[in-house]
Amino acid sequence: MAPYISPRSFLTFNSYHNAQRNIRFAPVAKRIKERMTPLLFTLSAYLSRIKVLVLESTWQHDSAVDCNAQIDVVTTAMLRGVPACDLKTLHYMWLFLLWLLNTLISRPTYAGTIERTFRGWTADPLDRSSLARILVFGNLPAIKKMLNCRDYVERRKWAQGFLKSLEPEQSIKWAEHWQALDVGLDLLPSENQAKQAVKVDLHMQSLWTQGAQAVFEELGEESALLEDEKKPSANNTVRLLADLAGYDLFHASIPPDYEEDDQGGSSIRGSSLDQTQIGSLSR
Repeated sequence: MAPYISPRSFLTFNSYHNAQRNIRFAPVAKRIKERMTPLLFTLSAYLSRIKVLVLESTWQHDSAVDCNAQIDVVTTAMLRGVPACDLKTLHYMWLFLLWLLNTLISRPTYAGTIERTFRGWTADPLDRSSLARILVFGNLPAIKKMLNCRDYVERRKWAQGFLKSLEPEQSIKWAEHWQALDVGLDLLPSENQAKQAVKVDLHMQSLWTQGAQAVFEELGEESALLEDEKKPSANNTVRLLADLAGYDLFHASIPPDYEEDDQGGSSIRGSSLDQTQIGSLSR
């Protein structure tokens, strides 16, 4: 007869092992956070620059065509200034943001028709141009907002409301919403600029991807992106986290000397982007 284990004992045992696992993983989490932060600052500066470019393009005759072409130029020029040793990790970080955004705003696929109807998951996902505008205008705080939403319905409602809040024809407080995007650091767009900006047909491919491919090809055949490195995916997310952690954290245990090695520093890609380089991206 099997020995009886009370639920309280099981929960205590399970909590103990979870706590021990968290303690062991703490240095890994610390290293990932420290090395991810400059990457996020760089991408945030890039998105801010693209936002300014979109607003400036609204004065042109064919703003959509001109804007997407200029985004390619700006992206290529920016990435040429990034050290080659950091470029691939920075690219993976961008793919991670796209993968996260797509995951957040995509309709759940695991539920059947009845469950989707019952839960209100019947609305179609936003088109890719709308996602691009959310990313450019909302920057990283927009992704954080959606992460805090409970489910697909709430995230989609927030995303639609966010875009409408920037449109003068939809919101009387449009100027306040534009000002809140960058805590008032940027000049406010005119009413006409705001009207045109929220209607620009931004191409998701023009954001980063095409410029990145061009720069990687310039670095030589060995540096050129593979097909699976051109699109966001779970595999590329795993690569990013393993690169930042310094070991294959999904298939290997934490190295015994990990904490000491972390204190001593490492030259892993993604750690050498300094504040001077980050600041230059916004100019």
